[in-house]
Amino acid sequence: MSSKSEKIFLILLLIISFIVRLIPHRNLILATYDEYLHRDITLRIVNEGFGVISKDIYSLLGLKAYSYPPMFHIIGALCYKLFPSDYVFFILPAIIGTLTVLVYYYFAKEVVSNEKVALLSTLFFAFAPNFIYRSSLYIPENLGLLLFTLSMFTFTRFLKSKNWKYLGLLIILLPIYMVTHRGWVMFVLAGFFMSLPYLYEYTRRYTKYMLILMGVFLFGIVALFFVDGGMISNAISRIPKSEVSLLGYFKWIGVVQLIFGFLALNMYLRGDNLKKGIALWALAFLTIGSFSFRFRDPYATFPLSIMASEYIYMNLPGWVEKIKLSLNNLKLKFKINKKKIYAILLSIFILVSTTQGVSGAYLFIKPPTVKDKEAFDWIKKNTPENSVFLTWWTTGYLLIGNTHRRDILTWMKVYQGFMGKPPSLRDVMMAYSDLVAMFGEVDKERTYYLLKKYNVSYVYLDKTIRNYGIIKHGLSEYVAYDTHFKLLFANGNSEIYKYIPNATLEPKNKGEIRYNDPLVNYLEKFWTGYNYADFDEGYKADFVLNAKICKIYDMYYKKTNDSRFKERRDYLLKWLAYKEMKDGAYVTGIPPKEDVLTTVRVLEPIINMNFKNKNKAISYIKKEVSEIDYNITTNKEEDVVEVASLIPYLYELNLINRSQLNDYINYVLKEQKQDGKWGRSISDTIQVAYSLGAYYKLSNDTRVLEAINKSAEYIIDYEGDNGYLKDEYKYKYSKATYAKIMFIYYILGLKEKAKEEEKIVSQYNSLDEIKPLAALLDIYEVYSYMYGEEKALDKIKELIKNDYLSKEW
Repeated sequence: MSSKSEKIFLILLLIISFIVRLIPHRNLILATYDEYLHRDITLRIVNEGFGVISKDIYSLLGLKAYSYPPMFHIIGALCYKLFPSDYVFFILPAIIGTLTVLVYYYFAKEVVSNEKVALLSTLFFAFAPNFIYRSSLYIPENLGLLLFTLSMFTFTRFLKSKNWKYLGLLIILLPIYMVTHRGWVMFVLAGFFMSLPYLYEYTRRYTKYMLILMGVFLFGIVALFFVDGGMISNAISRIPKSEVSLLGYFKWIGVVQLIFGFLALNMYLRGDNLKKGIALWALAFLTIGSFSFRFRDPYATFPLSIMASEYIYMNLPGWVEKIKLSLNNLKLKFKINKKKIYAILLSIFILVSTTQGVSGAYLFIKPPTVKDKEAFDWIKKNTPENSVFLTWWTTGYLLIGNTHRRDILTWMKVYQGFMGKPPSLRDVMMAYSDLVAMFGEVDKERTYYLLKKYNVSYVYLDKTIRNYGIIKHGLSEYVAYDTHFKLLFANGNSEIYKYIPNATLEPKNKGEIRYNDPLVNYLEKFWTGYNYADFDEGYKADFVLNAKICKIYDMYYKKTNDSRFKERRDYLLKWLAYKEMKDGAYVTGIPPKEDVLTTVRVLEPIINMNFKNKNKAISYIKKEVSEIDYNITTNKEEDVVEVASLIPYLYELNLINRSQLNDYINYVLKEQKQDGKWGRSISDTIQVAYSLGAYYKLSNDTRVLEAINKSAEYIIDYEGDNGYLKDEYKYKYSKATYAKIMFIYYILGLKEKAKEEEKIVSQYNSLDEIKPLAALLDIYEVYSYMYGEEKALDKIKELIKNDYLSKEW
């Protein structure tokens, strides 16, 4: 291959590298949490001037634990002033990353002195997943990697030529690097390991001088540990320490780079001083990278890409020869061409490394969702600019970068360090400890105290935060029902609560109602002090359950005249009004979202009580009913289970007109399959048939009977022995499911089948239910349709009389 061809390949490689580095921003949105924060810092410099940058010299150099060098943001701000567009944050990282690839080519050529090997090294490096990740994003490390590569190229020139001008150039580069990114520490370490073979020779010749130099060096390091309150030791303690899996090495360094780089170790350790230094660098960073990924990603990739490419280049002819001999032994009819085998093998290595790199650009970098953006837009429009949010620290990057509001920990670690006096390690550890306590503490009073301490106004949760085991319980649960928190926004991914320090709505008696009645005893086991919540992992402000209990206690009050039931009923009505969304909706699910079926089911038991927000809920329901009607009449997809479930409630509450009702019923009947099934599962079929049965019980509309009968045949075929569903096992089907099957048979006059199911329902045991409270109240609803509310109460009392939750306190 001629030198001209190699230049063409290098240009093509640079063009492809640039395009690949645009992939993470393919949707024209920033791709990671960090990017939003660094864009925000850049825009603050643009809007407020360079005066926002910290004046602390240690902060500017990144020498303090929580300080951030500003050069990257200054360059970004200058580019933005020249080209005031968000495209700066998408294109500038790709340009910097591509320049790093170019400089790496010259660095590799210095090491191997072979243009072909240097070109292959550059390809391996350009497509290493960890390097693509960091050189595609708008983060300071991207520019830091360019300066790292320039510094390493200059240092290699110095080691090879002993020309002091390169050391002088390095002395100029290093301060620029220091005010850009803390990666200069990695360069110093890598340079140290590269120097060891050279130092070994000098040590043998000039032992006395080298010992003096080493003593001065060690003294300087120890002294730095005590400068400014242990500045260096604090900075070192900030290096991420976490276990790194073996598969993580292959995932982030690259399969080809890691395997063949490792195989090249022996060859490089036997090479000249420069190659020995490269091998020591690779070994050291791979080893240290086992407990801190920062050394592995991407700094171990630099030497490994060179080593892997030279190993392949040196051994490829031998591999080709062996393959040719093996193929000749097979006595194939066609002629075997060495060049083709060579090209195929080389193509495999290139294809594996490039495919892994490109797929990593797609898969490893996950941008925020549309629902995240909805939440952040809401925050910008509806909260004061000086608001402080309680959120998990990783989400703080996104929240600050998108909304310009503050969180507790990330603001302290990044903004305080960048724009003011960096916090101490102790301050940050205290804030982190308080953050964990606020999320995980079950002692609400301590949480209120800490929220006050940090001047928190809002709480931001999302699906990711709710999945963190360390904080899954505590605030994430009681924020739903505690009246110190008011839900303002929920979209099924993000949820925003207003923190109200002096909550005005509190129950007069936060204790349980003690009353000699099995049902009351049972219900009170679920009392939280603010509401009734089931024992499952669901949203703890289950509004449907609380509305049903409100109705039950209204009946108890009228029957017993016990003021405790009136007091609890009146409180629950106020609590339901307080927790209602601004548009009249109620939410359900984890994370919660507004739901019309939930809202209808909340309204149904309490519509005739003194519920002050009734009209707001009705307006929301009617709006949603019209929207669903529009969808099903214009052939847009709707959930048949939800549509069917709405029918009996809407009909009973008179919240649906005749035309809409006909549309709903026709849609449900049309969606039934030939075998009588609805939806995707037996549970869907049971729910739809039950809802149609409830509607028939209320309306006597015979149009639905044929469909109910057809579904009953499907359910009977699905049953095994004694009325149980054939795939039944403990916890799979609630007794409420069998109660609904019982009701379907009851509607159709299948008395023996109904009795069979009632026998199963009579075996209700709260310990066998995932949602024991919801199951019991659903059974109560079924019995209410069958026998009326008074008799239904007697039936469920009988059902739970021996249940351990119904025992007296």
